[in-house]
Amino acid sequence: MILPKKLDLLLLGFSVIASATCSIAKSVSPVPSNGPSTMITTSLQGPFDGPKLDKVNGTSFEWWYFDICSEKSSIQILFVTSTLYAAGHPGAGINLVTYVLLDGTFPNGTSFNYFIPSSNVSIETVGDGSSGYFESVGSWHGSPDMSYYTITIDSETADAKGVLYFRSSGLAHYPFNFAAERDNSSEVLAPDFGWANAVPDADAHADLVIGDTNLSIVGRGYHDKNWGIAPMQTLTKTWYWGHAKVGPYSIVWFDYISSKEQEYYSVYLAKDGVPISLGTSITVRPYGSNKTQSEYPPSANATNPDGFTINIDAGYAGKFEFNASNHNLVQNSSTYARWTGEVTGGLVGKEHCNGRGVGLWEWMHFLA
Repeated sequence: MILPKKLDLLLLGFSVIASATCSIAKSVSPVPSNGPSTMITTSLQGPFDGPKLDKVNGTSFEWWYFDICSEKSSIQILFVTSTLYAAGHPGAGINLVTYVLLDGTFPNGTSFNYFIPSSNVSIETVGDGSSGYFESVGSWHGSPDMSYYTITIDSETADAKGVLYFRSSGLAHYPFNFAAERDNSSEVLAPDFGWANAVPDADAHADLVIGDTNLSIVGRGYHDKNWGIAPMQTLTKTWYWGHAKVGPYSIVWFDYISSKEQEYYSVYLAKDGVPISLGTSITVRPYGSNKTQSEYPPSANATNPDGFTINIDAGYAGKFEFNASNHNLVQNSSTYARWTGEVTGGLVGKEHCNGRGVGLWEWMHFLA
């Protein structure tokens, strides 16, 4: 929950980030490193959007995620430094650490999914913003205050070329604190699982050519990163994550159950770019026409839901409820599903935003 006086300090502190111009560069080997990996867990240990692992071994993972979505199309780009095994694909035999995942949907509903290896990777931070170069794939560049990001894709493997632009309209945050608070905030959502959301909402557009098809999107953008020092499937049982813009509201939700059956939460809610709530006062629940779609917590028999209900208690600001309805299935596997769709909702008992809300969300699960 954000109090008015604290909000003034946050906005002042956000401007301080831009003045931090220290540059840190790191190269990442394409093969796993030997020895244990250690991870950053608190905000004073390093830049907000920089690397969080001292090394990437065979059981640690780290990635920088970006997406843009509209009512008809979407694109998601994941710059990864992790073995596929550590990133939640226990059956994968590829030992490569550096690669990019390029996914999305064209306006006609056709989806695309590419795994693109890279043998030369470097990541640099200036201030709190990050930039990365993945040879033979592309790069991203973030401003020191994380207010702007640009991605360039040029891949022969995917036959893809183009540019994505992000102008942030939200405040960067950890699971429970804003970056601008500048204190020793926890960066850990759950044990050994880190999350930092540099761009919770953005005005964004993409112009690419993939194969022989043009993909032009004007919509909502998002950027975050995750990291951990044990394989995803050993840390996680299931999670619901997503982001949306509906009317004046920007929302990011994360409802996570660990492999030890403990539930962890984080929510970001802003109105016209001004934060209303950040913290744990949220529940996310699936719904559907049969029990296997709506059961919570999900069992090994659970199936893809029709959507999700997000309830937020923002304290003095009131209670909010949003409905995320699955329209376009972007990805689907035995352990993962991602959708874009329509979002409705607002302040319970008062304004209710219908229609034009748009977002992207996912269900990760290791239930067998």
